[in-house]
Amino acid sequence: MKSSSTLHGHPLWVWLTLITLASLVACGQQDDAALLIPIDSNANPSTARIAPPASQDAAVVEQISSQASDLLARDLPIAYIKRLLPVDADSMMNVSDLTSPSAFNPGATLHLRARAAANAIELNLSSAVFSDAALVDIKDLEVSTDGQQLLFALRTAELEDDDDGLQPTWDIWLYTLGSAAPRRIIGADINAEAGDDIAPAFLPDGRIVFSSNRQRRSRSLLLDDGKPQYSGLAENEADAAFNLHIMDADGDNITQISFNQSHDLDPTLLDNGRILFLRWDHVANRDKLSFYSLTPNGEELQIEYGYHSQFTGTEDTSATFWQNRLLPDGSILANLRPARGIGLGGDLVRIDINGFSDFSSPTPNVMQAAAANTIDQTAQRSLAPQPVVTNAALSLFGHYHGAYPLFDGTDRLLVSWSQCRLQTLILPRTIVSCDVDRIDDPAYRAAPPLFGLWLLDLQTQTQLPIALPVEGEMVTEVAVMASRPVAQFLPPQIASSDQQQQWVDAGVGLVQIRSVYDIAGMDSSAQGIAQLIDPQQTLASARPARFLRIVKAVSQPNDEVRDISNSAFGVSRGQGMREILGYVPVEPDGSARFLVPADIAFGLSVLDSKGRRISERHNNWLHMNAGSQMVCNGCHTANSETAHGRPNAEPTSINTGAPTSGTPWPNTAPNLIPEMAETMAMTLARIRGTASPSVDVVLHDDWSEVPPADITYAYADLTTAAPVSEACQVQWQAGCRITINYPQHLAPLWSKQRISPNNVDNTCISCHSLVDAAGNPRVPAAQLDLSNTPSATNDEQVTSYRELLSNDQALILDPTGTLITELVQPTDNAGNLLFQTDVDGTLVLDSNGDRLPLLVTVNVPRSLSANGALASQRFLTKFDANGSHQDRLTPAELRLIAEWLDIGAQYYNNPFAAPAN
Repeated sequence: MKSSSTLHGHPLWVWLTLITLASLVACGQQDDAALLIPIDSNANPSTARIAPPASQDAAVVEQISSQASDLLARDLPIAYIKRLLPVDADSMMNVSDLTSPSAFNPGATLHLRARAAANAIELNLSSAVFSDAALVDIKDLEVSTDGQQLLFALRTAELEDDDDGLQPTWDIWLYTLGSAAPRRIIGADINAEAGDDIAPAFLPDGRIVFSSNRQRRSRSLLLDDGKPQYSGLAENEADAAFNLHIMDADGDNITQISFNQSHDLDPTLLDNGRILFLRWDHVANRDKLSFYSLTPNGEELQIEYGYHSQFTGTEDTSATFWQNRLLPDGSILANLRPARGIGLGGDLVRIDINGFSDFSSPTPNVMQAAAANTIDQTAQRSLAPQPVVTNAALSLFGHYHGAYPLFDGTDRLLVSWSQCRLQTLILPRTIVSCDVDRIDDPAYRAAPPLFGLWLLDLQTQTQLPIALPVEGEMVTEVAVMASRPVAQFLPPQIASSDQQQQWVDAGVGLVQIRSVYDIAGMDSSAQGIAQLIDPQQTLASARPARFLRIVKAVSQPNDEVRDISNSAFGVSRGQGMREILGYVPVEPDGSARFLVPADIAFGLSVLDSKGRRISERHNNWLHMNAGSQMVCNGCHTANSETAHGRPNAEPTSINTGAPTSGTPWPNTAPNLIPEMAETMAMTLARIRGTASPSVDVVLHDDWSEVPPADITYAYADLTTAAPVSEACQVQWQAGCRITINYPQHLAPLWSKQRISPNNVDNTCISCHSLVDAAGNPRVPAAQLDLSNTPSATNDEQVTSYRELLSNDQALILDPTGTLITELVQPTDNAGNLLFQTDVDGTLVLDSNGDRLPLLVTVNVPRSLSANGALASQRFLTKFDANGSHQDRLTPAELRLIAEWLDIGAQYYNNPFAAPAN
């Protein structure tokens, strides 16, 4: 209970006047019929019912403004964006989608005040460059560490009758305190308009990191793939993907440093020099915005926080982090709000990103501290003085939009805040402030918000006005021109050895995995590593994991570059289009050490001895820099909340390596002698060199004293077209791609002539087609038609593809020899035949009064699954030893089918091989 004379450390009359002023604006002087109800001295001012007075004495206003300004920061210039409130035709808020970073919402202006005070003069910075605010959008404010410069993103409306074709894009602008006007950093139009550039931030050396869909490096690599240059679409195919880039302070030397297939957004520099950013993981059915980090050189990509914290909104609803800032204590300030939905604000939260990898997943040091104090801890804490609702319900205590720390040692934030407002449903509409009674009253609905500029003191839990809001406008983002400590400088990578320089020259990086059997710190192998590494206890053929497949994403062009039909993706678009970069071996202890092409989004799959995926699909994109190294303990599952890929948070590896130096592992080849703590892959690399991938899958056992013969699944053994160049089959290079298109590489398998040693025709379509050798109709064997004529269900795909991957209806020959769909009379659970009934369940009778049988088609389940080879055993096991089709397909052909299924069974995996619309 508060005293009657003070509230949060300030005189109650100050609070009452401030609230009345805020309510004067919030209600827009429209609630004339309401009565002013005195506020109980013990009541919470935010919940008191208030109505605006008929007038307000100017002296009182000046007095309270003066009183407030004494409490604020006088000497720190502040910047903020004001804009027209975005509304639709019904005057309701537009649906905002935080995964649409190129969205253009004109009507914004950029303002500066010399200090954070209500009576400070407001300077319109953007008007010095663009006079018509209705044609301008501005966002993403960020301040230099010396407090003298302001970065932001700006875009203008499209130009009519533009002769040179250079339409405006989002550009990075800079304003320096004391200068007359902001300036665009990239001067030349042709360079500036090469892509949308947003979300800038300063690096310690003066360079700028920003998010852009220009995809400079990715576009150049497309030329090496024989494709035209284009910015690939994000995985929702609604917008070109935004990735992180670096440029000099003058806009030169633009370099792409991240390679996600969807958006990488909102970079923030951490004290340790790493760049924290929001990554949209949108592979397959993923839809997560969480924190990742990397160095300014694009190295050491790792997930930092929040992948499993997507439902930390009110009542565990979906919410994401936006407009993230580094706080003086090293934690992250974020606006927590729905990624998509009605409304423009959310809650302010402090995230202990150093102590947690997820909401309730502490790092080891925090776990130890929690255990010692026997307390439960979570990563996120609201900074709002009163609870803020982030789901679809009304928030009694309003919403926040922007926030920025003052960095003055006072634990204060400059914020954009709107109180909760309601409007009557009956015309003319009256706007009133929310209270506990009105907020649930069906006579009211939410009114447009009114975001003004406020100063929030986190220590005293007080909030004072800087710029009161105006109807139809809102303050969105804010920034304080304050100095703060400079982050650690991480210098550019320099090759430290001749070998590393060779990797740089070859355009590859090194990946090292301690054990693929390590799942979140647990040994997932049935035998255990100790038994797996001993060839006398576990033969090479019995080891679960034998290979890794390196899978590459295929970026989709927009329709202007290549317009293709949805049928080009096949029966499922879940995996998009994929290419394979190559295969590398997994050693007995589950370790692997290998090279991968640089500057490419890739994922890894674990394979068995037949080259078939036994792991989950890798639905998070990795990338490497030329010459860089990535070390990870093992693998992870999609649902595991245990930290993965973050060195200071993940469990200790299950594979500690060789216990001593100079002693071979039990019963292994005596020439492979490890050094202490080496994995088997590290030992092989030290002795024989680091492995490059291969386009072929070769089973080889280095560890047995008497190794078995190699088994090879090679494309050279195909008599049909191989999905990779002959040069790559001879020697792998960073530019090698395995690109499997069903019409080119799979369809020919079914018509390839196959004559057995005893002169039997085993050609697939000799049995699996609708006509026999004489041209007579027939039911295809196993109801499977492998003809390569256009499909009756989709003429953009061949019949064999649809028959293999889609459920079908059984056929029969009628008495005339004509193929027709088979119809049968089903039975109920008791085995009784079923008959036709009407909508009321009454039996339908013919003219003779007899029941009419119910006839249904007979389902033929699909033979193959886009979920992968292991989900397609109904088909593949027929070709095993003693199977009905043993030896009818070669090992190389079965390998081709299996890898195609594992990557998604697409109809095409090259959009430029697919027919254009």
